[in-house]
Amino acid sequence: MIQPTTQSFETRGPEVRSADIVLRDALDKLRNTVPRKLKELRDSVEADLKQLDNLPASGAGVDATDFFLSFKLACEAVGLPKVVVIALEAIQKQITYGFLTGKGSDPFKPESGRHLIDAVIDSVCNCAESADDTVQMHMISTLNAAVTSQVCEVHGQSLMLAVDTCMKLYRDSRSQSNQRMAQTALTQMLSVITQRMELSSADMSSRADEAWNAGSRQHGVGAATSEQLAAVVAAAPPAFANANADLAQMPKGQLLNEWMSSYLNAKIDKLVWSGNGENGVKGEAAPGKFGWCVVCRAPANHYCVDTRDSVCGHACKYRNLERLSLVEKYYGKRDEVAMSSPSVASTPAIVSQSSRDAVSQRDEALADVADQSLNIYHQDAIVILTYLINSSAKEVPQNQPDSRGIRNKRIALELVLGVLSNSGPVFRSSRHFVDMLKKLVGDSLIKNSVSPIPKIFGLSLQIFVSLITNFKEHLRDEIGVFIEQIFLRILESGNSDFLHKSRVLQIFYKLCTDPTTPLELFLNYDCDVDEKNIFERTIDCLSKIAQGKYTAVEHANLIQPQQEQELKKEALRSLVTLMGSIVDWARRMTEDQKPVPILGHNTEETTPVGESDAEDDASEAAVSTSGGTLPVAPLSSFKEQKQRKVELQIGINKFNMKPKRGIEYLKQNGFLNDDPASLATLFQNTELGLDKTAIGDYLGEDKPFNKNALHALVGGLDFKGQSLDGSLRHFLSFFRLPGEAQKIDRMMEKFAEKYCNDNPDRFANADCAFVLSFSLIMLQTDLHNPGIKNKMTKDEFVRNNRGINDNQDLPREYLESLYDGVFHNPISLQEDQEARNRQESQAARDLNQKYELFVKETETMVQKTKAAMQSRRRNSTYVVAQSVEHVRPLFEVACWPYLATLAVLLEMQDSPQSIELCIEGFKHCIRIAARFDMDTERDAFVSSLAKFTYLTTIKEMKQKNIECIKALLSIGLSEGNNLGPSWLYASRSGHLCIDTYRIE
Repeated sequence: MIQPTTQSFETRGPEVRSADIVLRDALDKLRNTVPRKLKELRDSVEADLKQLDNLPASGAGVDATDFFLSFKLACEAVGLPKVVVIALEAIQKQITYGFLTGKGSDPFKPESGRHLIDAVIDSVCNCAESADDTVQMHMISTLNAAVTSQVCEVHGQSLMLAVDTCMKLYRDSRSQSNQRMAQTALTQMLSVITQRMELSSADMSSRADEAWNAGSRQHGVGAATSEQLAAVVAAAPPAFANANADLAQMPKGQLLNEWMSSYLNAKIDKLVWSGNGENGVKGEAAPGKFGWCVVCRAPANHYCVDTRDSVCGHACKYRNLERLSLVEKYYGKRDEVAMSSPSVASTPAIVSQSSRDAVSQRDEALADVADQSLNIYHQDAIVILTYLINSSAKEVPQNQPDSRGIRNKRIALELVLGVLSNSGPVFRSSRHFVDMLKKLVGDSLIKNSVSPIPKIFGLSLQIFVSLITNFKEHLRDEIGVFIEQIFLRILESGNSDFLHKSRVLQIFYKLCTDPTTPLELFLNYDCDVDEKNIFERTIDCLSKIAQGKYTAVEHANLIQPQQEQELKKEALRSLVTLMGSIVDWARRMTEDQKPVPILGHNTEETTPVGESDAEDDASEAAVSTSGGTLPVAPLSSFKEQKQRKVELQIGINKFNMKPKRGIEYLKQNGFLNDDPASLATLFQNTELGLDKTAIGDYLGEDKPFNKNALHALVGGLDFKGQSLDGSLRHFLSFFRLPGEAQKIDRMMEKFAEKYCNDNPDRFANADCAFVLSFSLIMLQTDLHNPGIKNKMTKDEFVRNNRGINDNQDLPREYLESLYDGVFHNPISLQEDQEARNRQESQAARDLNQKYELFVKETETMVQKTKAAMQSRRRNSTYVVAQSVEHVRPLFEVACWPYLATLAVLLEMQDSPQSIELCIEGFKHCIRIAARFDMDTERDAFVSSLAKFTYLTTIKEMKQKNIECIKALLSIGLSEGNNLGPSWLYASRSGHLCIDTYRIE
């Protein structure tokens, strides 16, 4: 029986009451409360009391199962709340004390194959018809007791019924206390369900361990069993017992025991401290500022920035560093050793110097075994999570922020967030759960992330952050599309309000605190020829916001001046935090290879709590993505990819200016060959940024290669079963029709020929399709050109197309449907529609108009995001950042937007907070450029910062200029060896300060 640690609303006391006392108390209350008209219930109660009277005085032999009928009948008395409350309270006590296990068969439906616990859940849930608050309260507590009980097993439909009932009680209850109680119960239920699922994988882990050990023996790789390592951990002495021993002379096994004990203690401390706060744990000293020391267990008022462990002083800090160094020397990376422990991850143990390949083999064995069979606990978790995802995806009225539908959606999102945030290794590695997460993103998160309801919108963003933190290696395509189509579009939209923009900026700030996230965005998207430059676009967007993008006219009514300043500060804070986290990550990565401090940062062991929180979160996120199962980006590979992407962009720019020259360049660099089909494939990729006017002019040329390219493009399209206007829209989505009539004729003739070949029974000949297509293009111009006042009517359109089908008329209904289609949905390029939307946004001044435009815009976002996810499901491999050299190409992309932003704001701003952020940004960028010998970038930042010192001008000096002088001197002291020619700026500033100013 899986027994996760949990607590119900009512826990078993130190002196457990006997079953006969609990039953007798409840039955006596029922006898005194039940009215005479409920004869069946009264008879059942009397019979049960007589049965209890006939039992021995000790109460031995009492089986609560035999007495359930009375409580079932009492639960059916919905019109008598007092009776129902007595029954529910009795059922809860019997479950809590372990008297009612429900493991026997259902006596009320013996042929159904159900257990008694299923009948118990049915009886409790049927009480939901009562509107009495007390009844609802006891229903919640009883269901929670049953689901979280260690003696009852609620699975399948009954578990689903229990969760659904609590969801409905939260949604429909008028009592706020009952709503909070239902929320707490649901949280506990989900926690227990996922814990049981994780713990139930022990058998599968053992089977995977055997498979992996067999393979290890074949390859000569040693591995300990889970039981052996569990024994080692269990027998390990407390960390403080060996605090004074000589580590160099300590046996390897004893060293591992000591470190593993410290590691587990630290994990437990984090949970215990968060639950007990300053009270600590009985038997131990009260925790310090950062809990307890990882080495000696004394109160810790410091923590080590290198290991992120709590320490009490220098001695324990250095001992912990030395111990960790030896463990990694003997056994490999600490995360691999730690996660090998069954106490940490419930996975097979690895206590050897095994290679990364061996670790991958073991993980693959575990995944294969897990997918072969899903036990009941896995099925429960899948069913409940699917239910929550579906509940969160339901549509709700936007004009009723306190409606029941909103509450239902909100609790579903909160529970999903809790599951993701506390997910274990089994959840994170199972393909079944990963598929569910993709469903979560596709069905729920997209719609909720553009919701105008703040609580729904905020929860969706938190879920997205959790997905990036814990599951990004499985959701590569979804994350890229989500950032591009949702987050960046909200920031760039002229119709989104301050709240939406501010929440998105807060999400970007959280992502920037983890240096691996932006680095991996850059590696997986900006360095992939087939992907958009998501990182570069994000930096550009944040830079524009920081510089005051929302002073534009289209934002005048939505973004107030004070709100504009908040957005600018939030964007600037994100930019500076990003570079700061990368500086710290690069320093730590370099110190892992050579323990020499670089980048001008000290390594003192103390940090204020407020500053440590974000760094600690970032460190944990980085650790979670640096395991041996994810591929590391080869430096040569991603450099080649990035260079290819740059070359492709150069070719696109050349094509947009002069198509023939651009095609020649693309051929020279291997993007095209002499086959016209390769050019047609390039034209069909609408995401590359090719100018569609240039494409149309090129395809319309009367030259053999141009015509062959047109034929290849049309030949690659499938019009089977599609309407004429739909096929025409698809055909014209790749280019803009040229202005010359001869070019249009050639294109439309080929289109009509292809359409009739795919749909031979639609028209008498291709001429009919050609003429009708031309008529639709003319109708589009007539209906949607604002310069034409007298619009073509439906009768005129029908009259103009008489006799075109081999001298026969087409059905009037068919022609009218074509007219209506063009009237309601113009045939136009996406770029043209976006331009019209921008004009409409700029012209809108009323807040209601802005809101309507935003709702319309979000509908388009949802459609485009879903379409993009469907088209990009290529199961791409997620690449992790584990080399400090990845920073150089990233900074090459980001440095110039950074320089422009920091320089503009430092020139214009006088706010102390903004000035401090700008100067910090300069310092971070100079450190990176100096560390990686990027001379041009380094000199640009140093010279720009030196300009703001005003030491060589006669301008009035302000406090910000003095701070710039201090920053330049600080850079000179910390990075002097890497500044090169830029050292002159720091040296000159120092001399001028000595000669002219006295700076304290």
